[in-house]
Amino acid sequence: MTPALKDVRARDLVIADIHMAESNGRLDPESIKQLAETMKAGVINPIRVRENFAKAGRFEVVAGRRRIAAARLLGWKTIPATIVDLSDFDAAIERLNENLQREDLHPLDQAEEFRAAMKLSKVTLEQLAMLAGKPVEFVRDRLRFSELIDAASKHFREGHISIGQAVILSKLKPADQKAALEPGRGGVFHENYEIDLPLGDDVKSTELPRTVAETKAWVDENVRLDPKDKELPQLFPATAANLIAAEEKKVPVVQIVLEQSYNYPKPKKGETPILEPKDWRRADGSAKSKICDRSAIAVVVLGSGRGESFRVCVDHDCKVHWAAEKRAARAKKKNKSKTSTRSDPSPAQKRWEQQQAAEQALKARWTKARPQVLEAVAKAITKAPAGPKGAIGQLLIKGAIGYQNGAEKNRLSPGSNAESLVRYLGWLRAAACITPDYASPSEKAAICKSLGLDPKKLLDEHAPVANPKAEPKKKGGRK
Repeated sequence: MTPALKDVRARDLVIADIHMAESNGRLDPESIKQLAETMKAGVINPIRVRENFAKAGRFEVVAGRRRIAAARLLGWKTIPATIVDLSDFDAAIERLNENLQREDLHPLDQAEEFRAAMKLSKVTLEQLAMLAGKPVEFVRDRLRFSELIDAASKHFREGHISIGQAVILSKLKPADQKAALEPGRGGVFHENYEIDLPLGDDVKSTELPRTVAETKAWVDENVRLDPKDKELPQLFPATAANLIAAEEKKVPVVQIVLEQSYNYPKPKKGETPILEPKDWRRADGSAKSKICDRSAIAVVVLGSGRGESFRVCVDHDCKVHWAAEKRAARAKKKNKSKTSTRSDPSPAQKRWEQQQAAEQALKARWTKARPQVLEAVAKAITKAPAGPKGAIGQLLIKGAIGYQNGAEKNRLSPGSNAESLVRYLGWLRAAACITPDYASPSEKAAICKSLGLDPKKLLDEHAPVANPKAEPKKKGGRK
């Protein structure tokens, strides 16, 4: 959408007298070379400039920066130009519209153009989007790129992360962006290990970008949502509206998770406690829930559903939502009073209870440490010898050998190199699938076909269809 022109004049201008606006963005050298090739004939569309009133005889580019760069590459001294009379804001809008058509303009440079236009006028986000001919969300995302930390901007410009990931990061606080970019955290990148078989001595680690969905999932799991965040109306407008209504009606607000996980970050000192599923009951009438007059507004701050909000009941004296729990508590108390009169548990019972408690505690520790343990195991696997007699080979053999009887185990040998190990494991897997109860007949046939065997021929040769028995002759009747 080009602003209305007050005055238009055409003439050849000295290129040295033309300067660029600060917000014109970066140029791709290769595309400039290609444009210069098309301009060698000397016929081009005039560039558009406006007079620079701060410096007499000087002009500022409104549209045509790439053509000027190509003309300089060709050694031209002058270039055809149309001089227009535009305000700072109108010139910024025209530059913005021209640059948005450029395929080589990076989204970070688009963001600079949008910010430059907004600085020159009190135009709203919606008005700017209309002038640029773009959706409001497109413009909002570009303006939000100014929130990216330097490391994120660098990764984005160099093509290490996608625009979708950049949008997600721009909505995070600097500390959370930094955490997402840290190697090994898995927010934006994941480590890829390349192993040279068979010995596995040469291990190379590279960082590969995750998908947008994976980055979003990482944010949901690791970045606690702040219901008081000033960006909440843009990030989760429905939840922001619910919180405003709750404040007006003096309805309490609680923070919850939809499912329990050891991977969630621990609450910091002074932060509002997060209620787990056992602490609340849905109370908005949806998902078969009941409504009560004691409900609060709940905001999901971590995990699946992050950013959602709905009514919950956290008053455990509520007869609508917590009656069953109260009955269970009374029954437990009553049962405990009955058993309290019994004699103390025997030493064997005590030892069993202590053993169970220790096992549960150890299980909880393994569950909590699982992500870090898996990471350590993955790195160890990449460095361990890959031969049949090494740790990896023995691990695979022991895992696969449990399905076999003695004859099947000894039909092939694991050998002494990686190839023979793979063949041996393939044999164990195929043999397991051929066993009667492991796979369906169609799966057994598919395995045979994948190995170049004819399953029908094998069956006909070794287990032919039995001939139906002849029906016995009826006794009596005519001879």
